Amino acid sequence: EVLLQEKERKLIAGLPDIQHEALDEVKNLFPKETTTGDIKKALKTGNRTALRALRALEKKGLLVSENKTSEKGRIAVFKISPTSVLSDGMS
Repeated sequence: EVLLQEKERKLIAGLPDIQHEALDEVKNLFPKETTTGDIKKALKTGNRTALRALRALEKKGLLVSENKTSEKGRIAVFKISPTSVLSDGMS
């Protein structure tokens, strides 16, 4: 357990700036789900860059995503992974 937490902290410390900023923004919006649009606005970046950062964090196990359908079409929403040490005290 402690080893996993340490491993995850090192992973977070080594994230590229854009991913680190995206992760911080997801944490700030908690418990609301985060969309690509939220990250795009917060980091003043493009849609593709925002989505890539969120997907990379998902691959690393820090975020989980869910596809939802709205009146505008399909949208992916992201939140902190329940298995992540980041989720401690966030539920």
